[in-house]
Amino acid sequence: MDYMKKTLFFINFLFVSLLLLSSCAKKEILFVPLKIEWFEYKGDLSKIDQSLVPAPVVEGFDSTENRCFIAMTKILMEDPLIQLRANQNISFDVQYYRYQYKKEVSIHFLGRLSEPEKQGTLETEPMVLPLFPKEDIGAWTARCNPKGQIKDFAFNGQKTKRQRPLKMKTSTIE
Repeated sequence: MDYMKKTLFFINFLFVSLLLLSSCAKKEILFVPLKIEWFEYKGDLSKIDQSLVPAPVVEGFDSTENRCFIAMTKILMEDPLIQLRANQNISFDVQYYRYQYKKEVSIHFLGRLSEPEKQGTLETEPMVLPLFPKEDIGAWTARCNPKGQIKDFAFNGQKTKRQRPLKMKTSTIE
């Protein structure tokens, strides 16, 4: 009889716990199936920008690189445009490179929808991103600061605060 009471108590406890957890659960998507192929650009940084200074690799679990990869993945998974396509099994090719800015390591990311036929050159040639991709999530850029925070994440072709108006040269008439 004692065994029966314990079993009944356990079943009731489990049922009440599941009921509470399911009532508190959010109705938004918590997981987005997303495949990311990372490609470290090992080519000449001057092909991308003459002013870039290569940064050394810093190993370790808590390295800037690891923090940046985790933050970049999180940003992608939480983005509303990608969340809308959670059932489409999205796959991105992501090229990244480290550079030194004010004696600190930063990482720049370039991403596009996966193109397996073009993956062979992503370690040696700069990734070419379309300015106006066919899909709104077709191409994006971001950078990660030394603290592992993603800055300037934006899909190409969308107006964001990172796009600045061109400076107009003024001339004086004499």
